[in-house]
Amino acid sequence: MHDVAIRDVAGFTFAGLAHRGSYAGIGATFGRMAALMQETGLGRHAREGVGVYHDSPAVVPAADLRAHAGCIVDADVPLPAPFERVAVPGGRTAVLTLRGPYDAIPGAWDYLYATWLPAQGEVPGDAAPYEVYLNDMGAVPPEALLTEIHVPLRG
Repeated sequence: MHDVAIRDVAGFTFAGLAHRGSYAGIGATFGRMAALMQETGLGRHAREGVGVYHDSPAVVPAADLRAHAGCIVDADVPLPAPFERVAVPGGRTAVLTLRGPYDAIPGAWDYLYATWLPAQGEVPGDAAPYEVYLNDMGAVPPEALLTEIHVPLRG
């Protein structure tokens, strides 16, 4: 069982790198993003990490899945190539908070979609779901990692 709440979430933008392929492989894109942030100086403006998942793996073949890996930065910070500014809309959102290692994230997604949403009578909206990484895996042990999984809701 996971802690899930419905929140009215504010929209935001972030500096992102495009990822194509299995969502299980997005860690490599996050690694590339971290290295580029340090090389370009963008890292000094970075806040929480964000992963946005544009396609449903139940519908789209793994090789064709689209996502963005990135970090929240202020809107006025210029983004060097190959970063792009990605907008995440606000609104009514189911938010699952996971405490623990990143390898527990797939099970949390499964719980949210297969168990929690149907039990609450909620339906995902049209906006892409996303993760927000509230702390840094380089700064805390795996069992202390905090990840929020956000699913925008219909209605």
